[in-house]
Amino acid sequence: MNLKILFILFLMALTTIFILVTVLLTRKEKATLCSVEPQASLKERHNNQSLVFAGLSAEEMVHVIRYLQSHLGLPLVDAFHANPSDNCIYSMDLQLPSKDEVLNFLDHGGRWPTRQALVVVYFGNQSDPNITEYVVGPLPVPTYHQDVTVQKYGGKLPYHSRMVLGKEYEQIAKFLLETKLPEAPTFLNQVFGHNGSNFQGLTSAPRGFQSGDRATWVALFQNVPGFFLHPVGMELLVDHSSLNVSCWSVPKVFYNGQYYNGLAELERAFLEKRVHVQKIKTVSSDGGFSSVNPRVPPMGFGPLHFEPCGPRYSVSNNQVVSSFWSFAFRMDVNRGPCIYDIRFQGHRIVYELS
Repeated sequence: MNLKILFILFLMALTTIFILVTVLLTRKEKATLCSVEPQASLKERHNNQSLVFAGLSAEEMVHVIRYLQSHLGLPLVDAFHANPSDNCIYSMDLQLPSKDEVLNFLDHGGRWPTRQALVVVYFGNQSDPNITEYVVGPLPVPTYHQDVTVQKYGGKLPYHSRMVLGKEYEQIAKFLLETKLPEAPTFLNQVFGHNGSNFQGLTSAPRGFQSGDRATWVALFQNVPGFFLHPVGMELLVDHSSLNVSCWSVPKVFYNGQYYNGLAELERAFLEKRVHVQKIKTVSSDGGFSSVNPRVPPMGFGPLHFEPCGPRYSVSNNQVVSSFWSFAFRMDVNRGPCIYDIRFQGHRIVYELS
């Protein structure tokens, strides 16, 4: 290539670099100011109208429990300790007022809607066990309760359709471990090395296929951290429809693609060498790959949240406000997080989001 052309290209490149360096060195940085509404101004926009959506306080719950204990005429057991044959309060939540009432209160200065609780009670200690829903009010100190079950569902709620409580899960585990698994000692020991503590279980739903059923499949796993990644290939169907735990049974067992009519039948079939056994590898006590413990020490701190201009929002009670937005929030027992009265620049765009 002609030396003259090379010299011209070199000169142009040198000139370009000089111009860029000059611009970078002489440019003045302009400070960026935070264009956010100050916290003091945001706090002034809060009001107590959002409390119409607020969840029940601990004090309100205590008053409701005491009221029901003294007015239902039946003993109520703490749900944490309740057997299937006991009466207990399953859940308690805010009975949200009607939308018309709330809007009249929020937009037209109407009276504050009556604050009430919706309580679900399991009546297992009755000749006709059932599930009943009550509206209890007014809060914080209730003076009345109303059965709304038929009004809401068109009839009584059968007791077998109730959710499984923690105590019932404990009873299922104890029933299997102490009563049913001993029916197949040889099979469990030779195939899984069962020692009474190396199984973990997960249940599934639905708990039956027709009204009146209350039977749950329990899948067995190795009892290690992250056990849900280490199935042993065996499932047990537990019929826990009876309110008497001693009447529970395991009518079906599934192992390695085959069904058996109980653990005793599986044991007999194993002893007669009619079971196709597929042994699994025992996982280390730390769970191996399923462990959530880090394999190496952390290299440093994780990411941190930083607001250079301070919070752009303000929270008071159950209300959140920002420069343009505002909303109320509540945690519902059944639906989870709920957001109410969502407004943009003061205009309501959503009444309820859940």
